[in-house]
Amino acid sequence: MVDNLKDVSYAIDDVLDEWSTAIVRAQTEEDDFSHSWFESQLLQFPFLRQVCSFLPINSCFACTEFGNRYEIARKIKKLNARLDDIAKERKREQDKTAIKKMLMVESGNRSNLQLQVVSIAGIGGLGKTTLAKLVYNDKDVEKYFENRVWVSVSKPFDEVKIAKSILEILTDAASFFNEFETIMQHIQKLVKGKRFLLVLDDVWEDGPSKWERMRDSFTSASLGSSILVTTRDMSVPGNMGCRRDCLFKLGKLSLEDCWSIFSEIAFFQKNNEERGRLEAIGREIVEKCDGLPMAAKTLACLLRSKQSWKEWQSVLDSEVWELDGLWEKGSETQSGFASLWLSYYNMVSELRPCFSYCSIFPKDHEIKKDVLIQLWMAQGYLRQTPAEDMERIGEKYFQNLAAFSFFEELKKDDYGNIISCKMYNIVHDFAKYIRKNECLSIEVDGGEELRTDSLGKEVRHLRVMLGKEVSFPSSIYRLKNLRSLWVQSKGNSMIGAALPNLFRIDLFENLKPEQL
Repeated sequence: MVDNLKDVSYAIDDVLDEWSTAIVRAQTEEDDFSHSWFESQLLQFPFLRQVCSFLPINSCFACTEFGNRYEIARKIKKLNARLDDIAKERKREQDKTAIKKMLMVESGNRSNLQLQVVSIAGIGGLGKTTLAKLVYNDKDVEKYFENRVWVSVSKPFDEVKIAKSILEILTDAASFFNEFETIMQHIQKLVKGKRFLLVLDDVWEDGPSKWERMRDSFTSASLGSSILVTTRDMSVPGNMGCRRDCLFKLGKLSLEDCWSIFSEIAFFQKNNEERGRLEAIGREIVEKCDGLPMAAKTLACLLRSKQSWKEWQSVLDSEVWELDGLWEKGSETQSGFASLWLSYYNMVSELRPCFSYCSIFPKDHEIKKDVLIQLWMAQGYLRQTPAEDMERIGEKYFQNLAAFSFFEELKKDDYGNIISCKMYNIVHDFAKYIRKNECLSIEVDGGEELRTDSLGKEVRHLRVMLGKEVSFPSSIYRLKNLRSLWVQSKGNSMIGAALPNLFRIDLFENLKPEQL
């Protein structure tokens, strides 16, 4: 039913867009515009009569509630530095040290292995990627390895795409090679005789079989080179050549460690009386987190702005924890997705499409905040008020999403404001789950013809990255339900020729590579 209602809402938007276009065309041509066109649409789509009967003349916006949440978001941002200290208290620093020892083993102690494979394995939401980044950015690791490369893998394991990413990082330039063997030959020359670290983040079960094609090219690297793999699938490490003594199983946090994370955020700026009144129920909520730091942090951010015992009790008693059909009960994603779902449900309605739209970016993509706000504006997600411009409202939306702990902070300006971010892997999975493949990002490198049937009929918003000298794929015209198209290119691509053929699609600006 929800999907059907969503289809109807899109159809309404389509008709109203055509109506607006017709009005503008009539005014431009100075024709005598009448209501005849719209009447024909009412006859064609009878449901529009019912819809138009309750459409408000002026839309309103709950700025007071949203403004309050914005101020809370600004305060919660101050907790980020303190969360790093909590990570150390819950022994993640010890975990980092253990993995460093596996990676930086002297060549004489490697059992004559040219390339060491180390793996961090554990269920979703434990912080595998966060831990890998702590290792990757460690000063000792930077000094030890001459070359360091980080690649986000996910599903499916696309060896060509991964190889191109490695080559682009090593050369600090866009790669225009499309043949796998050619790319790997260049990589082999670049790493030859150098101590090399490659991080493959979020590898799934389809990775090991395809990894064999890549592995041999890295053997030209110096002794002491390593591969660090993060995965949720316990079969992946062994299949990728990871020995048992190089497998780091990341376990769940203890109840007290989870409580430490939760209480530091949830009770921020609450007085002793409030803490005493809410602590007992807070500990019950933490038990629902099942040892997942992401779940503890997400729920704490949600409850930070809730003052009453009744509001906390509603989270504890929520049916979301027991829902069947959304996820498998008892599965690794249950506690993580349940906490994210509760946060999503408690958002003001204006924020929900802004959050789920972020699934249009690939995993581990660095999202420029200003670009994201422009995309929200283009989609019509921002509700303008007389007192504020769209950019300011977009900034408030972003800060409120950050307050829910959906974004991982990357870069800040001199004033401490976020200028770019990434989404945690499990949060990205959840956003895609909400959109049900409506948002999609693809790369077109000039190889095989793009098959639109592989994209799915559900695609409404598409991001296309074109390689150098690659023509715009005409097969995209067959995506009948497409509502917005965001085209980017790494070089001189043939985009302009496609414009006359696009109707009822918002074509976003072709951003330059440095804006990606």
